[in-house]
Amino acid sequence: MRKALDFVIARRPTPQEWFDPTSTWFFDHQELDEYLRAFHDYLFGDRPEPIHPPDNERLPPEPDPAPPTNHNERAR
Repeated sequence: MRKALDFVIARRPTPQEWFDPTSTWFFDHQELDEYLRAFHDYLFGDRPEPIHPPDNERLPPEPDPAPPTNHNERAR
């Protein structure tokens, strides 16, 4: 199991690839990677408690607002 989990962490599946077989979705690669590493630390490291997957009912974070544009400037 350790080799399989190490392989998954090294391969870095996309959140969509992870959702298809598990029905658990993550907002981005970083969130998925943090979850997998914490799960690995629980099984094989020094994490005292398991990590629970994220709640699928969460709302995605708001996108960063686009920087304001100055429509009065002319293209050079």
